[in-house]
Amino acid sequence: MTIVAAMENTLFEPGIYFGLPEKDYHADSSLGSHDLKDIVLDPVEFQHARLHGGEPKETMALKWGSAIHCRALEGRESFEERFPIAPVMADYGDALLVTMDQLRAHANLLGVKTGKTKEQTIKAIRDFDTDVPIWDEIVAKFEADNLGKTIIPREALRQIEQACAWMQRDRYLSQVMEDGTITAGASEVSIFYEDNGVRLKARLDHLLSHAVVDLKSFRPIMAERKLAAAKRAVSRMRYDLQAAAYLRALRAAAELFASGRVFNNPYDASFLEAVFCALKVADTSPQSDDAMKWVWVMIKASGAPQPVVAEFDLCSNIFRQAGAEIEDAINIYRANVATFGLDREWAPDSVVQRWGDGDFTPWSFE
Repeated sequence: MTIVAAMENTLFEPGIYFGLPEKDYHADSSLGSHDLKDIVLDPVEFQHARLHGGEPKETMALKWGSAIHCRALEGRESFEERFPIAPVMADYGDALLVTMDQLRAHANLLGVKTGKTKEQTIKAIRDFDTDVPIWDEIVAKFEADNLGKTIIPREALRQIEQACAWMQRDRYLSQVMEDGTITAGASEVSIFYEDNGVRLKARLDHLLSHAVVDLKSFRPIMAERKLAAAKRAVSRMRYDLQAAAYLRALRAAAELFASGRVFNNPYDASFLEAVFCALKVADTSPQSDDAMKWVWVMIKASGAPQPVVAEFDLCSNIFRQAGAEIEDAINIYRANVATFGLDREWAPDSVVQRWGDGDFTPWSFE
């Protein structure tokens, strides 16, 4: 079959990849679960963003999410290497010089002339005092020493450690965690495959022999209860679509495994054999304890970082509908590439809508 997703950077041949760096995974332009979700929601918007979208902003929420993924999935050592903790003023005592007024006052004590800028004043001070701690220098040196890493505040570290400790107390997760990290199974397993002529990819947060574990964060609004907030996050962010896309990828991975297309696998073959055996059981006896499960670990990212552990019912109509929508997304992608190509806008559907009583709520007209 002709591969229609001949994107500019399809770097990896179909297969199951262990230990693939995150940046390498994202460098491959095969469609991932977020792409498929965006196509489900609006294929015209998906293509517009692909052609014209800017670089994503690295918000604190994204940093927090990446950090807790690393701590819970890769372990303490990897976390400490990748996520240095920002320095805190309180660690340097009352002698620390922070503001321009403090710099000027210290310069006057030394009897040196201050400059018009902070940089000039710091230089003048350093000609006579090499020991006094200056905040701008501390921050600049810390950032230079940790170039390319993601710096997070100390409070985020406290929240992340607390979240991982509480995760490990969960009845389900306690069996597979040590020191706040999931140690059983394999973390961040990457799958590249072809489906109906489209190049696709998926990166599973954590793969156990009997379950896929997916970490998410959520934030309650106002007086919202924890469980209600977690469910709202799944619904609002359409995490059901991601689950359907990942399990579709895992089914494709069974064929890749059978053909020997497994790369950098540090595990005994019996691990993946058990995974795909559980996947087969899910097809025939989905309620069986031996069937493959989908487990969300939802971490509350405001206030107390409490975890919510929830198994997605793979027999539910919601999951079946999500699976159908993912299949539709692949077909829609094929059709639009065939019609418009990869380098042009995809024209929106121009069918005229007819709206009536069933399309509005009474308060729409208040």
